[in-house]
Amino acid sequence: FVSYSGKIYDLANNESNITITEMGGYDITINTVVQLNEGNEVSYYSSIQKALDAMKTSDSVINLLKDTDESITIKSNTTVSLNLNSNIFNNTTENIAITNKGTLDILDGKITSLKTLIINTNNADINLFNVELDSLGENEVGIISESLAKVGLYKSTIT
Repeated sequence: FVSYSGKIYDLANNESNITITEMGGYDITINTVVQLNEGNEVSYYSSIQKALDAMKTSDSVINLLKDTDESITIKSNTTVSLNLNSNIFNNTTENIAITNKGTLDILDGKITSLKTLIINTNNADINLFNVELDSLGENEVGIISESLAKVGLYKSTIT
């Protein structure tokens, strides 16, 4: 009885796990976390940041397909709509969950962080629609908004 278990990568360097047995059975677990929509083109990535880095246009929609634990940076001159789809965007390792330098709309979900949830830099805009922000650490900060940056909260809470 021989089997193989390992990782495979697609052309966008997204990682998936695969198990193949000699008996002809196989099991593939795709580590897809987000869907990136750019016009008529749809791509899948293992993290929000990988989708952000792969964006070909300056105006895109990212759909979170399951809970994630990461930190992200939105580049300047970029417009992103991040739909959490009732999932949790968690940050347990970095000091800042989201650094926004562009225009960011976040919809329908929860963002948690042990430290700072969001830094909105100069001239950046962020709008939160039906989003729960939850700072989990002892010296946590909700949203830091630098000069000329705009923050909009719509049916959203900060705890």
